[in-house]
Amino acid sequence: MKKLAITLFLLGAAAGNGAAATDAYYDYLQGMSEERAGNTAKALEAYEKAIEQDPEALQVYRDLAELRLRLGQADAAHAAAERVKDLAPKDPMSFIFLGNVRVAKGDLAGAAEAYEAALKLDPTNLRALENLGNYYALTQPEKALSYYERYLVISPRDADIYFQSAVVHHKRGQDQKALAAYQKSIELEPSQIASHLALADLYEHSKSTAQALAEYSRAVELQPGNTIVLLRWGTLLYKDKQWDEAWKIYEQALKASPNDPTVHYWMARTAEERKKWKEAAEHAEQAWTLSQDPQFLPLTAYYMTLTGQTTQAIKYLEKAREYDPNNPNIILFLGMNYLDLKKPNIARETLAKGVAMYPKDTQLRFHLGTAEDKLGNMKAAEDQFKAILEIDPGNTTAMNYLGYSWADRGENLEEAEKLLRKAVKAEPESGAFLDSLGWVRFKRGDACDAQNFLQKAVQFSAEAVIFDHLGDAYQGCAHLEAALLAWSQAAHLDPKYEAVQKKLRLESEKYLRSSDVKKYSLFLEGNFKQAESLSSDLAFKGRFSKRRLDTASQLFYQKPDKMVLDIPATKKTPAMRFILRGNQREVMPPESSLAMQQMAFDGMQLLAQFLSGNLSGQIKPILRSKGGLHTQFAKANPSGGQDVIEVVTYNMVEGLWLPAEMRLTNATTGWTAEIRFSNWAINEHAKSSPKP
Repeated sequence: MKKLAITLFLLGAAAGNGAAATDAYYDYLQGMSEERAGNTAKALEAYEKAIEQDPEALQVYRDLAELRLRLGQADAAHAAAERVKDLAPKDPMSFIFLGNVRVAKGDLAGAAEAYEAALKLDPTNLRALENLGNYYALTQPEKALSYYERYLVISPRDADIYFQSAVVHHKRGQDQKALAAYQKSIELEPSQIASHLALADLYEHSKSTAQALAEYSRAVELQPGNTIVLLRWGTLLYKDKQWDEAWKIYEQALKASPNDPTVHYWMARTAEERKKWKEAAEHAEQAWTLSQDPQFLPLTAYYMTLTGQTTQAIKYLEKAREYDPNNPNIILFLGMNYLDLKKPNIARETLAKGVAMYPKDTQLRFHLGTAEDKLGNMKAAEDQFKAILEIDPGNTTAMNYLGYSWADRGENLEEAEKLLRKAVKAEPESGAFLDSLGWVRFKRGDACDAQNFLQKAVQFSAEAVIFDHLGDAYQGCAHLEAALLAWSQAAHLDPKYEAVQKKLRLESEKYLRSSDVKKYSLFLEGNFKQAESLSSDLAFKGRFSKRRLDTASQLFYQKPDKMVLDIPATKKTPAMRFILRGNQREVMPPESSLAMQQMAFDGMQLLAQFLSGNLSGQIKPILRSKGGLHTQFAKANPSGGQDVIEVVTYNMVEGLWLPAEMRLTNATTGWTAEIRFSNWAINEHAKSSPKP
């Protein structure tokens, strides 16, 4: 354009326009030189001088308008553009130029008027058609599409116009038309990343997640280091719950933009979903460090709390409180963390301020009540829990805390039971609520009724304190063998639970010296005889001679003596099945190693007799210094020596005590095994029984 302008000036001077035109030409050259050098004031002065010399110097007005626009002098630029139009009223480009200046000035309606004038002069002017389409896309989408269609009749291979048409269709909810236009845009210009991103957005909108992910993948191929694209891709994977895949994409984004706090935020959220709390805390902390955005402070504290970094979490929460001192969630988490640090005084002070600001916030009141309880201020604690129940009469957590507190101290037992029965009715599968109700029944003198609730409780929440309560209930109901098993389980779950360790040791020693010890075998035999069939997942670690076997497998037992052991295939071995029926043995595939067969069948035969309950009083209890009372059963092995089972811990399943951890040994043959059972099923014949 500038070269053409110079040519026009030369032609004008040669045609004899006189010294004025020549001087204008040299002033114009001076203006261009100053503009390139960045001397805008001198450039303006030279351009103005040129049009003084030659008021019809069309190109000078164009350059003058552009320079004034860059300097923010919109009105002066518009005046110059109007002069361009006046000098060349039949040239559509004069109106296009005027329209562009009006757009820059913010006068969109005026710009559209100029583009329409250009189109009247030249109905095939592509620039006018495109600009009018873009203008009406904001106000009259249907009219915009008509201009784009006219454009494409003249120039059918313009990818940008297909893209703009697709955007309008998408906004109007015409997804199929938008899809076709985006695809045509990509067909004409495959490397245009905007079309891939827009198409991905359209697929997201229509819930076509797989297709959207494919478009993001193509966009990343075009621009591997584009953080925005990677974040959009990762976020779609995150929303689709593909946590591991999202993590990989965010790692790419992190490599491209290591100091982008948004990347660290999404990595923190994805790590949370993957239960990688340490990584979540690290990335949330980085998001805060890089952005200094206070919204990341509570999130960082939350993750740090979950990783046991409570002191550090409090530092972040205190900083968050500086930014937002009245935020109830920040106050709540601070109070909870101070409680975790066994600083109930500070917790009470913090939470009391929160309750004063938000008296109807039941969470703040609950933890304030907890702090008061820890400080021994039970009356103050009760006031908080009662206030919660006034605000929210159905708050089962408050019912449970208040009811259990009364039961544990032997106070208000009738009222406590009413509260706890209401809580259990609302949440019948809450182990904590069932435990509390069982405990209040025990405190009211009905140990056998307590036993029923506590047996249900441990199946929903296998916690040491609940097994301890269950043991007390069994003892109170004259089931001492079951009591010893329950206390043993409590001791196993929490080796630092000194009260139960002491009680277990004392009661076990008394029991082992008494004549009641004979009942132990009968108790467990009766326990197993209640099951017609049993199945379980198990983890097996065994050694026979120099052969080792570590595997996960499935076990099925059916009375009187059928047992099936299924071992899945590994990279080195095929799937195997061992079937035992009395003394009959079957192996699939038959070529399985003899050592493995011997190990499997020895263990299965011993275990089958143990689970049958036909033990002829051979089970005996053994008190271990760690882990409480273990169960031992031995049987002669035809290959030599004795096979010995020792049950370390039990699970309670549907009221039966079933092994959770077991050791098998034979000192003579040299085979040993450790077995862990899980997911026991009782009498589920149709579901559990495998077809031989």
